[in-house]
Amino acid sequence: MRIKFEEVKADYQLGPIRTSNIIDNVSIDLPSGTFTAVIGRTGAGKSSLLKLINGLLSPSTGLIQVGNINLTKAQEKEQLNQVRKRVGMVFQFPENQLFAETVEADIAFGPRNFGFSQEQIKVSVQESLNQVGLSADILDRSPFALSGGQQRRVALAGVLATQPDVLVLDEPGAGLDSEGKKQILSLIKQLNHINKLTIILVTHDMNDVAEYTDHVLLMDQGKVISHQPTRTFFSHQAQLVEWEIDLPEVINLQRQIEMKKGLKLPTVSLTKTELINLLIEGKIL
Repeated sequence: MRIKFEEVKADYQLGPIRTSNIIDNVSIDLPSGTFTAVIGRTGAGKSSLLKLINGLLSPSTGLIQVGNINLTKAQEKEQLNQVRKRVGMVFQFPENQLFAETVEADIAFGPRNFGFSQEQIKVSVQESLNQVGLSADILDRSPFALSGGQQRRVALAGVLATQPDVLVLDEPGAGLDSEGKKQILSLIKQLNHINKLTIILVTHDMNDVAEYTDHVLLMDQGKVISHQPTRTFFSHQAQLVEWEIDLPEVINLQRQIEMKKGLKLPTVSLTKTELINLLIEGKIL
């Protein structure tokens, strides 16, 4: 499902406190099936961008297209219901949203809320559980008796159970150890690759950006500064320095090898496997 912003601005209001232009004249086009990392400093507008896609925040001006659904300042309840069914949102620390007595009840909540039949709910719960790599023997268990990694998978299964076309995630690896984080991000990449879900991921970790995503969207003060394919984004050293972007470990290693050997490899490596292959092809190893 394609996502398009046309000159979108958005304000944030909590009670009497109002912040203008947390999203400031953003125009972007995210093709269907892409995996986009949204990066930038704290307060850049990353989470607000996700909320606009999911309909949790309304634009003050401009147009947002999510597939064939148009969202504007005057959007109707029916449009919001449609977009929230099509766009699954995973908040930071999603396990904090678990609430039901059993895993099955927690996963089934979304489909039931969207009017799935009882048979559809049963099938959807099992399919989403399989997608996140959990077995059916935990369905009768309390979600609060599971490990942190399992809880996060159950929370993700609850979102997938509504069968969305788009998945937006705010730091899904936050608080997990390196192995747990890798498992979650590999799972999300698989959903993008096999199920063709359009993925938009907020993260501060450039290693994750390099390894898992195919596009990078850099934000600052509510504006989009850059929107490029991941390899292109990390290929321009001068821009990365200007934007104060940390290099992924593999690219930093490649730069060190190039300096030490006095050479320039033909392309920037996004994974260790790519770097090893480049070094073998160039007969450097």
